Amino acid sequence: MEADRKREFRKVVIKDDTDRLRAELRRARPHVSVEEIESMTREDLVEVITELRLGTGVTTSIKEAVVEEFMEAVGGITPTEIRPEIRVSRPASPVAVMDPMQAMMQMMLLMKREEREKEEMRLNLDREKEEQRLTLEREKEEKRREDEKIRNMIDEMRLKYKKEREDSRIAFEREMEDKRYASEVKRWEDEKRKEELRIEREEK
Repeated sequence: MEADRKREFRKVVIKDDTDRLRAELRRARPHVSVEEIESMTREDLVEVITELRLGTGVTTSIKEAVVEEFMEAVGGITPTEIRPEIRVSRPASPVAVMDPMQAMMQMMLLMKREEREKEEMRLNLDREKEEQRLTLEREKEEKRREDEKIRNMIDEMRLKYKKEREDSRIAFEREMEDKRYASEVKRWEDEKRKEELRIEREEK
């Protein structure tokens, strides 16, 4: 029965947008800091507002501060609720203890803080890993460029050496060709001179 009642209250609560829920919680719990309320998720807000409305019996948005106290009296614990529309008090020797709704909110905020710290740690770890990955990639890229530069230098030296060898070969062949030509010219001139001498002797 209580679970069904809570579901009905929750159906009404979730119809309000997040800003309205935050405003309602500020009114109902003015002692809770704005930072704590702003740090709560929509699911947290829905849960807290549902509990507040369920505890006060208010089905619409809470307009005033809600205070819940548990007073210890003879014969057991007697709840005394101070609501915007009803104030019920009973004679007893009260000893005020922590508001259970406040305790629940503190627990939720503590869990939220722990989750946020864990998320920050995870993000920092991911950021460090990403920085390490980028540094490694940058070092790899620098090494690749350096290796490529060395390879290009080696290729240039190889091409230069090949060209020098080719130039030397061409120069050597040209020189040999010139020598052969000069030798042929000299041989031809010698033969011509010999022929001229032979003709002169015959004429005498």
